[in-house]
Amino acid sequence: MTVSPKVFWVGLIVSLLSMSVVIQVTAIILASGEPSFSVEDDYEGKAARWDEFAEQRELNSALGWKVRIEPVEAAGHRPAELYDVRFTDSGGEPVGGLAVEVVAFHNARAARKQTFEAFEIEPGRYRASIDVHRDGLWELRFEARDGEVLFTNVLRIELYGDAR
Repeated sequence: MTVSPKVFWVGLIVSLLSMSVVIQVTAIILASGEPSFSVEDDYEGKAARWDEFAEQRELNSALGWKVRIEPVEAAGHRPAELYDVRFTDSGGEPVGGLAVEVVAFHNARAARKQTFEAFEIEPGRYRASIDVHRDGLWELRFEARDGEVLFTNVLRIELYGDAR
């Protein structure tokens, strides 16, 4: 049985185009399931609101608040699961009465974000539980509200699941 040249060439072109589609769909599926790949949430919206970001940065600078985080060793908890977040003003005094929300993620697994609240346990000292599932560089994004005043900060720090 011989195939006519017309059928052969049409079949070859359809086969190559089909193979191309299969490869592209496979690449999209593999890329979207990869935990290392992440796109910033609301990227275009944040770019459109750049002026608001610049105003917030100026307010943060004017407030002069500092954020520090440190592991807490507590019975019944894995090492490096609990953290104290400390807020101080420009004079080094504790800043209490804040509503603190944190978004945390490992730098190599930015698609796996944790969002949680840090609760005040004494003035200027807030307690948070972070699942440090991977040692290394983490990004912590803080939003602290004191009534109508919003303070934001981003820390990039090394965290270790075994509390080294």
